Amino acid sequence: MLRCVFTVAGLLFAGPVCAADLPKVADLVRQLESGAPGERVIAAEQLGDLGPAAAEAIPALSRAAQTARRLASEGDPETRRAGGCLYQAALDALVGIGAKSAPALMELMVDQKGEIHGEVVWLIAELGQDAAPVAPALAKLLAHDSQDMRVFAAGILAKLGPGAEKAIPELVALFLKPTNKHDENLVGSSRFAPPPRVAAVLALVRIGPKAVPAITDKILPVLAEELKTGESGPGGSTTDVLSVLGEAGAPLVPALAAIVRKGEGGLYRKDAGQALLGLGPTGRKAFAELLAKETDAQGGLVLALEDYDYHSKGRFPHFYRPDAPALDVMPFVPGLVATLKNPELKDRLIAADFLCDHPTKVPVAARDAIIELLRDPAVKELLTKYEGYWLLPRIGRFGGPGFRTLTALLDSDSVYMRTFAVAQLRGARRWSAGALPKLRTLAGTPDMKLALDAAYTAAWLSFDPKDAAPLAGRRFLRSADPEIRADAATRLEWLGPVGVPHLDALVPLLDDKDEEIVRAAAWAIRAGAPKGSAAARALAERKHDRNGAGEFIPELEPEHEPRPPGVPELIDVLRAVDDAKRVGAALDLGDRGAAAKDAVPALRKLLLDPDADLRFAAAYALARITGDTPALRRLMAGELERLASGRSAPWLVLCGEPEPDTATGPFVGGRPGAWIAAAAFGRLPPDFPELVPVAARCLERYGDLTVLMAGLEKYGPKAKAAVPALRNVLRRAKEPLDAFPGYEFKSACSALGAIGPDARDALPELRQLFDSGEVELALAARDAIRTIAGEK
Repeated sequence: MLRCVFTVAGLLFAGPVCAADLPKVADLVRQLESGAPGERVIAAEQLGDLGPAAAEAIPALSRAAQTARRLASEGDPETRRAGGCLYQAALDALVGIGAKSAPALMELMVDQKGEIHGEVVWLIAELGQDAAPVAPALAKLLAHDSQDMRVFAAGILAKLGPGAEKAIPELVALFLKPTNKHDENLVGSSRFAPPPRVAAVLALVRIGPKAVPAITDKILPVLAEELKTGESGPGGSTTDVLSVLGEAGAPLVPALAAIVRKGEGGLYRKDAGQALLGLGPTGRKAFAELLAKETDAQGGLVLALEDYDYHSKGRFPHFYRPDAPALDVMPFVPGLVATLKNPELKDRLIAADFLCDHPTKVPVAARDAIIELLRDPAVKELLTKYEGYWLLPRIGRFGGPGFRTLTALLDSDSVYMRTFAVAQLRGARRWSAGALPKLRTLAGTPDMKLALDAAYTAAWLSFDPKDAAPLAGRRFLRSADPEIRADAATRLEWLGPVGVPHLDALVPLLDDKDEEIVRAAAWAIRAGAPKGSAAARALAERKHDRNGAGEFIPELEPEHEPRPPGVPELIDVLRAVDDAKRVGAALDLGDRGAAAKDAVPALRKLLLDPDADLRFAAAYALARITGDTPALRRLMAGELERLASGRSAPWLVLCGEPEPDTATGPFVGGRPGAWIAAAAFGRLPPDFPELVPVAARCLERYGDLTVLMAGLEKYGPKAKAAVPALRNVLRRAKEPLDAFPGYEFKSACSALGAIGPDARDALPELRQLFDSGEVELALAARDAIRTIAGEK
């Protein structure tokens, strides 16, 4: 079986290396049970790659996982390291084999001490309906002493869907008795986990029609009584439970509607509205009717609608409704328009703001009413009362008419209204140019905060460094208000290239007595100051002897440019303890090609290492150093295919939790070498065009992998197959609240620009980013547009 094991790509099994020697399950099992530590891991990986065909290896993999889990917490560091790698590989192999592994994974979930291993819980969940055979065993865990375990078990059963039918009685029991004496809280210790009652009902709903009688007979009467008394049971509020019931909860719609009308029963109208939205078509129909007719309830109902819409957009799912269907706003538009006539100003403003989030759904008359609302003197009084802290309708979403009104509001006698208008003008450059003269005038207004915001907005719109000059003036940087000094430095950083000519003016702030100001100035200089500039030199001079105790953070700026390590130094790193540094050294050696031939012996020793990352990096380096192009092609293709398939997703991706502490437990769930393959693709010269389609599929699955985009950029027009995936990356820029920093947008722009005219389909997304993106991103989009379309 090991005849081909020392070929460069063979150890990672990126497909069979020798066509005549396909690995046999029996041979791999022997290697798993008696091989050296690295060989055992490799055997487990190959068994997982064989998929269902390796089902006969399930007992051996289960034994290997049991042993590896023990080794990962015992013995010397190398033993623990090898044990952790084998544990991860064995679990990944069981998941790769599929449905027949479910019982083995179930056995691994609880060790001999009765401890629950959460990483296995989530891997069982990944099997979805294939895990149906373990539903009875999971059902027993619904009575476990640990609330977290009960919720985890219910979550897995929800993934099984109809396959969890046998667990219906236990799920009902969990709903009826969601807590026990061991519970310290009733809402779940994880921010991603629902309360137990919600978890139980969600699983019942996912089971489908066969669970409806249980819901009708056992669940709905309890919820109806709670609606009547206004007292929720423990382990999940009435509203939370109702919000996941779907159409199965339709019989409770009249009771909820009565609560909305009367405002009684212990539930706020907003809560009742959220519950109605979760009760399927019947609940939503009732909600729409109430919104259109019940004047007193309109404010609360709009807030419920806003909350549900926010969480159903996909980017910000509700923590226990991750797959909530997108909200169709159209049935609610008549009620929202009716709310614009509500006697209560605050309710009118709430409805107007929500409609601004859906500008294409708003009738012209309603649009005009929303815009006119901002001219109402009562709105100005409201802003004054709350000192500007009130969310006004973002009328810029309506395009030209909205921006013309915002420009006019720059002349308002209310500083709060002017401040609102200035901020909203940063919504779209195509409509805001007419506001530039007024913004430049406002940059000199006596109100410091308004002046600073106006100067920043003018530079944001114009891309002209002259408009950024006021931010670097003495008025702001020497202001007695420390908030103004820090804000001016931060705004110069945000302006990217537009603010760079003014960064030298920040040097005095590096000696400010206020540490927040020092930090803001330092970050701005670090982000954009040219090498050798006065600002860069000043930062380097002040960097020494500073630490996180209210001073500079050490990584802000190196004392000097480090000399790249030579081949001997990199070989030394290969023998280090830190695996991440060893991987980096191997990749660096590979990039040097034949010049790194002295590293070949050290790299060959790593080809049987238990760590998949390190093995991949060594194989990659050897292929590049020795010029073994066929092996490199197989290696890269196999691992990128793994990444595109999702089988390489680590534990963090599977369960949405922070990475576990490797000091207390192994990193589990997915073969990590594929992620290193993405980094390697970014390093490769553009000599492997056949990798472009699979790299594009990886990007479809993981849209923030900038290393993949950097690799695609090198191929220029030959990367045109990646245009749809790159467009999807840019579409994320339209999603709400800009929760992601957007580094991937700039990389996507660069790749599309390199592709050239063949990326013409991406022009709408690029123009959108240019119109509304932050300065650096907008400039990247502009450069790509010019290259693709030949525009000035």
